[in-house]
Amino acid sequence: MRYIRLPLGRIQALESFTLHDGREIAQGTLGGYIDSPRNLAQTGTAWVFPGSEIRGNAYVSDSAIIEPDLELPLPNGIVKDQARVYKYAVVKGGEVTENSRVLDRSFIGSKSLVAGEAVVFGESKILNGGKVLDAARLKGTTRKDGEQILAELIIDGGTVKGNARVSGSPYIAGTVQDNAYISDCPAIDATSVVMDEGRVECCVKLINTVVDQMGIVCNTGEEDNVIEGQTISDAGMVTNCPGRAKSKNQCCRNV
Repeated sequence: MRYIRLPLGRIQALESFTLHDGREIAQGTLGGYIDSPRNLAQTGTAWVFPGSEIRGNAYVSDSAIIEPDLELPLPNGIVKDQARVYKYAVVKGGEVTENSRVLDRSFIGSKSLVAGEAVVFGESKILNGGKVLDAARLKGTTRKDGEQILAELIIDGGTVKGNARVSGSPYIAGTVQDNAYISDCPAIDATSVVMDEGRVECCVKLINTVVDQMGIVCNTGEEDNVIEGQTISDAGMVTNCPGRAKSKNQCCRNV
């Protein structure tokens, strides 16, 4: 056994081990709260820190980390119901609930929520109260130029819900819902919505814009990569950013 559950529900490490981010858990260290030993795997290096909780039938395994944001009222950093958090995922101050899944190197930050049947995987970050709900799917990737990160999938206070699908390295502060599809590295501001079966498949920046019905935003070689104050309901709005043909990384840097 790697830990024991104490009478009031807190865990205590029975051996020393190293978390995937390099932090050391010494033998005897007290952790956070679990409802039962079935909530946290005894194999691997998964851990829940003081101030965070795993409840119900939720299960955390592999090298996942559950921890609180100490600037918020405790407890926070909650995994509950039937939720699963595994591989190298981190929940820091957020909540993962219902039948949702968070895995790979995903990060769920303060006040953020993953719920319903949602799945967050790849390299995805949900920050600043962002929400991934219903049957939404996120698969994040990171674009780099050497060691410099140019773009990554970030939900920054935005909401992805319904049956929406998001992949690549977009930045979303607005709303993506219904059967919408987002890929590549667009930026969708807090006043923009992609809904119905709308698609955004390039490194365009949307400002105060609605993409709905069968609206499609994609690449045709135009140099303007910003769309502002428009409603796009058909495949008539296309855009591209300078240098895309030469370098996808350069494209993401320009947004």
